[in-house]
Amino acid sequence: MSALTIGIASFENPSALDRTMQAIRHCSRSDWHLTVFDNASQDEGVRQVIARHCAEEPRITAVWNQTNVGYCGAINAMLLACQTDYFLYFDNDATIQTIAYDLAMMQTLDAFHEVGLLFPRPFIHYPIPRPAYDEVLWGAGCCWIVNMLAAKDVWTVQEEFFDRHLGHHEEVDFCTRIRMAGWKIAAQRDVFITHEEHASRSPEANERINRGVVNWMHKNETKFGGKLQNYYSPNVMRYPLWPPHALYLEEYFLRNLPQDFNENPEEVVINGERFDLIKVPRTRGFYRRRII
Repeated sequence: MSALTIGIASFENPSALDRTMQAIRHCSRSDWHLTVFDNASQDEGVRQVIARHCAEEPRITAVWNQTNVGYCGAINAMLLACQTDYFLYFDNDATIQTIAYDLAMMQTLDAFHEVGLLFPRPFIHYPIPRPAYDEVLWGAGCCWIVNMLAAKDVWTVQEEFFDRHLGHHEEVDFCTRIRMAGWKIAAQRDVFITHEEHASRSPEANERINRGVVNWMHKNETKFGGKLQNYYSPNVMRYPLWPPHALYLEEYFLRNLPQDFNENPEEVVINGERFDLIKVPRTRGFYRRRII
């Protein structure tokens, strides 16, 4: 089993960080090394927690950033510095629950070379069961492991690994780009975490998240629909229709909808030409008065 680099993006919240680091030390069984990238935390308790763990465990090192480069800046810096085949990430309030989780996830990546990015449970979306793992559209960014070959496939000077211009949805964007590069996104069925979500529960966080969704849609509407398309366009393409997602979600819905869902589509004649009006699964409220 090869060595594993683990990373935490740290900012404030020392008690949750302590739980995350304790769980990593307790549950990890690989030849691991943990880097804690602190984003100029002002709470002295953060420094005390990190320093204590570094003193107790020589496989833990700290990066004390003098300015806050943000979540994406921290992840991009750790990925750029990674010298191992795989990089495993934790938020500073994500706690692993499964002993030897690292070995299980590395073994999946070793055995299934099509998987570029692997998530634990339960924070995954649109799972499709495969024989050895669940393929997913994407997962929550609180914990994941990436094959560095896949990460390098999507790195650009403009977007880096995580696109820091979005403000939120960076992991979802990362998943989309990895899928576009020809890799699969998957979930490990037997690995579980908990996530306290400190960074996403305040009114300020909700505003940041909403802005990030708009930025993410702006970026990909331009990419998949043309430079005049954006989040506010009257006929905006929602993410299930973007080419990297459409075929995957078609399989997902075919597995979960009644077998006869599209057996008898309605028909309309326009200027003598017949068209099928196919039924389309849609999130509640989306696509009303739209031709899909």
